[in-house]
Amino acid sequence: MEFGKSLSESSDINCHQRIDREDRPYKCMVCEKRIHTGEKPFQCTECGKSFAWTGQLNSHKRTHTKERPYKCIQCGKAFTHKNSLTCHERIHTGEKPFQCTECGKSFAWTGQLNSHKRTHTKERPYKCM
Repeated sequence: MEFGKSLSESSDINCHQRIDREDRPYKCMVCEKRIHTGEKPFQCTECGKSFAWTGQLNSHKRTHTKERPYKCIQCGKAFTHKNSLTCHERIHTGEKPFQCTECGKSFAWTGQLNSHKRTHTKERPYKCM
């Protein structure tokens, strides 16, 4: 992994480490990282959607099987993806790892932080139809 690289979510570190591993079968000719090749050799037999990694394909297959292998030990709610469980668990722990650099207010999810930032920028991206 790149020294000093910081990431916004704990789940991002696992993904980033996979990108930086030296045992990748596909490498970008520009930077030697597979993520930039655009190649998606792993295809879903159900719908034909393609993915760069087998893990992405396996995760996607759950949309067809409705399998939810990641279960919250606090309340029993189940999820198709591990990162969804991780985010959900913050409801129980009260963890708020995403902090506004403008005012210091903390949030449990990046989406909450991004919405909050608009209070400082006055950005209004949604329009009434």
